Amino acid sequence: MVRKTNPEFVEAAEEDVVVYGEPVVEEPVIAMATDANLVSARVKGTWTMFWSRSKFNFEDGKRYKLPKDLYDYLRKSGNIYDTL
Repeated sequence: MVRKTNPEFVEAAEEDVVVYGEPVVEEPVIAMATDANLVSARVKGTWTMFWSRSKFNFEDGKRYKLPKDLYDYLRKSGNIYDTL
């Protein structure tokens, strides 16, 4: 009787093993806000908000540099003053 072996479990000879070095684990890249994608705006109301891993402590009437997507969200929600 001849036993069949599964190729996944057959030991490989040393010359068949290729070592490529230490595995490299890349750190996640967090996009930082640059002046090009920030919008200056006055916020209505006083509250704390979390947006894209950032915490914002808003105070009524103060001006903040906001990421464009957050500005669009707050403007649509009516939380941005229209005047300078």
